[in-house]
Amino acid sequence: VCNTWSSSDGQISDFFMYETLFSKTLVLIDLVNTPPELDGPTNITFSEDEGTLQYPLKAIDQEGDQVLFYLNSSETYDMGTPTLTVEGLLLYTPCEDCTGLEIIPVILLENQTGTDISPLSTTVYLWINVTDLFDPPVIFLTQYGESLLGADPTEPIIVYLEEKTEVNEDNWSPVWIAVLGAYDVEIEDNLILITQNSSFGILNMTEESNTAPNITTCPPIGDREQTIFPCGNLGLNKEPEKAAWLYMELFYDQFYNESGIDEIKIYIQDENNMTSDVITIQFVILMSPCYSHGDCQPKTGSPYPCQDIQRATNFTQYYYCQCEPGWEGEFCEINIDECATNPCDSPYVCTDGINSYTCACHISDPDCDALPPWVFALIAIGALILIIIILGLLYRWKVKKSGHFKWVLKYILCHEEPQKYDYEDEETRSISTVTSIMSQEFINLKY
Repeated sequence: VCNTWSSSDGQISDFFMYETLFSKTLVLIDLVNTPPELDGPTNITFSEDEGTLQYPLKAIDQEGDQVLFYLNSSETYDMGTPTLTVEGLLLYTPCEDCTGLEIIPVILLENQTGTDISPLSTTVYLWINVTDLFDPPVIFLTQYGESLLGADPTEPIIVYLEEKTEVNEDNWSPVWIAVLGAYDVEIEDNLILITQNSSFGILNMTEESNTAPNITTCPPIGDREQTIFPCGNLGLNKEPEKAAWLYMELFYDQFYNESGIDEIKIYIQDENNMTSDVITIQFVILMSPCYSHGDCQPKTGSPYPCQDIQRATNFTQYYYCQCEPGWEGEFCEINIDECATNPCDSPYVCTDGINSYTCACHISDPDCDALPPWVFALIAIGALILIIIILGLLYRWKVKKSGHFKWVLKYILCHEEPQKYDYEDEETRSISTVTSIMSQEFINLKY
């Protein structure tokens, strides 16, 4: 475009007579658009057990377009699952005790508001290096495959045991047994068990084992042994063969006639001086002064049950002995004398038992309850008279029922015709007459 001068009739007289401004423009057929680029490092170093990585991403676009950030939805990851906002905030949490290199592809995409230009994208790769740190051993304590540790493993574990005395053997607690151990994710570490000395018993252990255990699902509770290895994987996020192990069986043998609270602290340390949680086992040895199967009972108004730490140090203040039948005394130490009321008649002597008594002859006269000889003679005479009476009645009954009985019998025995008697008027005869006839017949039968 030129600024020229012309005459009134439209004729141009002089070109470039004055200062003139020119404009030159280069026009392309296609519109220019460049893909976005990541503004920042792609190599990131992150320590294990450090938590969650929060890394803001920035991008540059030559045309000033807005850039959005995306992850490839089909990508798989080895140590954790990242998340990414469209604004570019990357969150990444590696798995526990996992170390190594994680590569995360990130898509940078232009946000075009118009339809005449297609948005461009760029894929960049973030290299996250999760570095190793020294991990402490993880301690466990189990019975029947179940953990004895609470959510806070440093909280004391309370074990109630009955005091061992000569008079309460039936109430003794069985030997306390558990499985104690630890693992360390650094397989090259050597683990060492450290325990505190006990006061009222002996803490024994079986031989230590460093072999990776075969961790399987436990059988039903009723089928488990007390020293079965812990169920599940104990929170280990790798194969057992890739960790260091130390475990053994733990026994507590209490002393005789000792009561109180025996507190034992246990922890496991590796060769890098990293230590596990310190676990505390409180063996509460309960006072048990009751004799003869006496049972502990709280006194009226006592707020403490018999299985309480108070019973380890003070029995008579809060508890009493409930005695079995036949026993009495503060600690059921006295056998009640059931013979005190003289329950036995003469000539027997009373012998006291446990909630019972027996009446028997004295040892000096073991036959004190035998009958005198004249009693036996009297019994024999009475028996003979009774037999004679029975035979007489039987004979009379036979004669009455069958008048031929006597003659048949005599015929069979003597082979002669018996003499017949007339018994038609037998009912009117006197007893003396019948007795005479019976006597005569007995004589005849005899001869």
